[in-house]
Amino acid sequence: MTSNPNDIKAKIAAKVKPWTGKIEIIAALLILIGVSLKYSGIEGMESLIIIAFTTLSIIYFISAFYIYEELLTSPFAMFAIKLNGLSLSVLSLGILFAIQHFHGNDMMLIVGTLNVFISLLLLLFTMNSNTKSDTLRIPTTIRTLIIGLLGVIFLLNEYDFIDLML
Repeated sequence: MTSNPNDIKAKIAAKVKPWTGKIEIIAALLILIGVSLKYSGIEGMESLIIIAFTTLSIIYFISAFYIYEELLTSPFAMFAIKLNGLSLSVLSLGILFAIQHFHGNDMMLIVGTLNVFISLLLLLFTMNSNTKSDTLRIPTTIRTLIIGLLGVIFLLNEYDFIDLML
């Protein structure tokens, strides 16, 4: 798998990457506010949830095309990063669909959760244990675990193992 830094997707990803952490925090706050206000009976909070989850999905999709200089020597690690970004994108849309009761959420939750944990394992085994790689591995692992566990919770809710009262 070759990565071309002049590719338009890589250029967009390079511009968006520095803002990813801040956008994730803002989106998480909007999701918490939207879900809490939605279930307290305030109308119109569905739009806030949709905007926040869609923004997260777009950010994760774009981040799949970011070229990490420290991983260019390992095509397998680059594949794991791309799989992780695409899987997080699908899973965040699956969680959005589950919260909003849209059709198709079960398939997105299954595919997204499975691929998120596969990509997490690949990332943990392919990245070197040097400090340069740790700046990438630690935030990616935390992000993947949080979204992956949310996917598992919503998947268990979908198949009536738990009840989230959504």
